[in-house]
Amino acid sequence: MQSLSILHADQNGFRPASAAFGPESAALARLKAVHELDQKSILSSMEANAVRRKEQGNLAMENAEYHHAVKEYSYALSHAQDMMDFLEVEKTQPLNGYQLRALAKGVPLPGRGPVALQPFRAVVLASRALAFLRLHAYNRAAEDAELACQLEPRYLKAWIRRAAALAAANLREQAVQVLDEALRTACPTDCLREQVCKLIVNLRSLVNVEVKAPEKDLPVIFRDADTAQHKKWRKASTQPRDVGRPIAGAPAAVSRPSSLKEDWNPAPTGKWSQSEGELWLILPLPRKPKVSEVSVQIRPRHLRVLLRQPKESREQENDRFDTVLEREVLFAVKPSESTWQLEVVDGRCELQISLQKEVAELVAEAFR
Repeated sequence: MQSLSILHADQNGFRPASAAFGPESAALARLKAVHELDQKSILSSMEANAVRRKEQGNLAMENAEYHHAVKEYSYALSHAQDMMDFLEVEKTQPLNGYQLRALAKGVPLPGRGPVALQPFRAVVLASRALAFLRLHAYNRAAEDAELACQLEPRYLKAWIRRAAALAAANLREQAVQVLDEALRTACPTDCLREQVCKLIVNLRSLVNVEVKAPEKDLPVIFRDADTAQHKKWRKASTQPRDVGRPIAGAPAAVSRPSSLKEDWNPAPTGKWSQSEGELWLILPLPRKPKVSEVSVQIRPRHLRVLLRQPKESREQENDRFDTVLEREVLFAVKPSESTWQLEVVDGRCELQISLQKEVAELVAEAFR
């Protein structure tokens, strides 16, 4: 998350800008406040998207829709990765007095920055491992559970699902080794140790099991993207998707419903179509930009799209943006559930924006 410092210079040196130093300094202070609010809004939207996808995955598991659950958990991991990229560029803030006193007393502080997302990622990975188990994809289940154990070693459920995947693949000795390690790492109470010991006894008495073949049409998981460190965070109040590069654990693009490919209406600099709960807007762009060069600001009644001007030289710093679109939206929008993506169609780059409606209804006009 980018931090912005605006200082007022006078004969006494540099001091934070404020209204006490005149109207120009007051305007700069307001600019900083707006910037900080936008940064918090971006992070809040990413978090809401990640939690929403995880809950949808849990609902799919309850309905035995395991393929769909894998996809939803993958999207949740994608949003978590975006949050990590966003937090990774955040300047570490100094500890306050309460935190310093807690450290002096030996009280551990909660994780900050990308590390704070490890428990959430571990839970989602363990949930996706269970979905893969239901689909008899034991190798994938073991991989997800192993990564969850690495992220959160005290998360016993991840160890058990890792052992279950190995046992289902007829790798009993490896499964027992996993549970032995869980005894040392993730069992702080006697009750938990007793339960794990019972599982070990049951595994040792288990005869050879029939290894079932994985179900067909398993969701595609981009494993190379799971370990890649994406250094670019999304400059929008919602989760964008750059289809030119797979996002961790998610399909490369968000497909539009077939019903939206017809009955397009003209829009300012583009076109739009809708269903009762969603409106799609397509804006052609003059060039294919990087994700960091696009700023999409989605508000409940306002939409603004900015495109960074290209640099004249590699060394040049350029913070100038061209306004692609700025319009009032004539219906209520859910910013936290709306998304956008870049896609190349017939050799031209276009920005595809999905606006989720607060009220499920068809509208006659979308923008003013």
